[in-house]
This record gives sequence, C-alpha cells and structure tokens, in this order.
Amino acid sequence: VLNPAATIGGDVFTVAVMDGVDTIETADITATATTLSGTFAIIDLNVQVAELLPRNQQVDAWFRLEMDPGEDLPVNSVMTVDFSTHFGNLFSSTASEVECYAFGGLTKLIECSVAGQFLTMKFGEKSDGTVPIEIYFFGLIRYSTGAATLTGFDATLEYEGVPIGNVGTFPDIDTEPSPTLIDTLSMDYYPRNEAEIANYEFTFELSETSITAEQYFLIRFPFDFDPNLFKYQIEAVSDQLEGYLTAQVIHRQVIVDGFYDMDVTEPITIRLFGIVNPNKVDITRTGSFGLALMEEDIAIEGKFDITGIIPLLAPNSIQFISLTSTLEEARYLDTFTMEFLPR
Repeated sequence: VLNPAATIGGDVFTVAVMDGVDTIETADITATATTLSGTFAIIDLNVQVAELLPRNQQVDAWFRLEMDPGEDLPVNSVMTVDFSTHFGNLFSSTASEVECYAFGGLTKLIECSVAGQFLTMKFGEKSDGTVPIEIYFFGLIRYSTGAATLTGFDATLEYEGVPIGNVGTFPDIDTEPSPTLIDTLSMDYYPRNEAEIANYEFTFELSETSITAEQYFLIRFPFDFDPNLFKYQIEAVSDQLEGYLTAQVIHRQVIVDGFYDMDVTEPITIRLFGIVNPNKVDITRTGSFGLALMEEDIAIEGKFDITGIIPLLAPNSIQFISLTSTLEEARYLDTFTMEFLPR
C-alpha cells in the first residue's frame, strides 16, 4: 500500500467485516494529522569489489561485482550499473552475447540487457540481506580508452520506477597495459559434429622463455557453447607442461593450472577432452575463442580473436550390438571387442 501524501488529517478510513457481499459490521476511523517524510530511505548497496578478468587494456573481459547491502532487496527490483564513459559500448558483437548471473544472497536474475555503457538487471527473487551478493556479467566488455585507472562507475536500484538504492563509493579498477600478442596459435577439434563430446587442441608459441607455478592459462569459448561446456567431466593434457594439470570451468572460461616452474623451449599444445560441441542450428560460424597466459587477473600474453568453428550436422547413428573382453581382473592388459552395425 502506497503511503498517502506528505500531510493527512481528517481523512476517514473505513473498516468492514463482510460475509460475501453482505456487510455485517463497519467502523469509521478518523486519522490524526501526520506529516510524513515524503522520501524513501535509500539503501547503500555497499559495493565492495568491482573487477574485470582480465583487467588489461583493450581486452575482452568479464565483470564481477560484490556487494553487501545488509538488508533484503525486493523481488522485481531493477539494478543499473553505469560503466562510465570509459566504455563506449559494453559489447562488441551482438546483444545476445550478454549474460548475467548472481550468487550468494541473490541467485535469480530474470533480465539482463545493455544499452551503451549501461547494464540493467532485474531481480527474480527477494535477496537475503544476511549474505553478500556476487554478480557476474559475461559479455564482450572492451573499454574504449587506455586509462590506467577506470573511474566514474555507479549503480542504482529501483523498485517500480522509484529509486531505493545507490552506491556511496564505487571501487575504481586499476588496469594493466595490453598483453603481448601470441603471434603463432592454431586450434583444432574432433569430432566436428554438433552436440558431440569432442577434444579441442590449442597449439601456440610464447615469447616468454619461462613460466611459473603461480601462473595459469585462460581459454575462452564463444557464447554458442553451453555455459558448462561439458557433460560428464573435462580434462586438460599437455605433453610440454610439466606437472599435474587441472581444468576448472567458469561459464565458458577454462582455467588450466597445476604446472611447475619451467623453461619454455618449444611450442605448447593444450588438449581439452570432454567439451560438448554446440548445435549447428542458426550457426554458420561460432564467435571467437581466446587464450592467454595469466598471472592473478592480468593477461601476460594472449590472443582473443581466434577464429570460430563451423559445426557439422549430427552423424548418422549406428546400431551397437555388444562389447566383450577376455579378463575379469582389474589393471591387466586385455582385448576389448566391439560389435556394431552401420545404418
């Protein structure tokens, strides 16, 4: 119920007890003259972290926002983030390549859109004010200036068009120069059919002569792929990287780490097993891939415009008849026989 005008007095409120359409009893209440504040109490969204990954200049990145407003935010609230004039446009491809996700005290966003330097999100649930909120914006953010420090960010929260929250101080983002470009890089994958579980190979030459265990490789897949990238599990293998490699997926971004300090003396190949190819529907060629050698949130060396792929139609099916082996003991060399009938 909306509060009345700033000053009320003498207005009569009627309270009635009803039985269907019949009135059983009523009472009139005359309000005492009251002066209201006439304004909403504005919530401090308390943005504590704002960061880009990578935070290099002129590099496509994703954006993470962490805030702790300390109270519940209503469902259907609309939050707008102003990325400042450093961003002439938040995306460099199509508007469909923009996605927002929330974690922590808020887990459901029902709208995510961009217009120029503004990002707008609509809450699909009431937030839990006791838990900080993390918001991830996955798009093709590339700021248009080479400023060392990005300033002028702001955010507002509205409910039914009325401002209910803002940011007192929005953190600045310190940037780094553009990374060294990887000149020699090739990518291959197989099988090439849509929706098949495939292997992806990235072969590249670094200008760096050594890498350290504190660094990692970031491999970015286009929006045409499912955000999880894999169906069962994903594995990273390299004949050149020494160590026990692990692969972590963060919304189409694969982080490969676990290698030791080592000298780089030859081209490196990283193979990712378990990636699910995108469907061919409406795809002539996917968007671009990206790969970078990272240290913390800085790209040391990378390439973010690797040409996309053209998926093939699903293959014809075969009739699988049987799979047999000769030994029952584990970890012994054995012969497996598969019998199938091509359609």
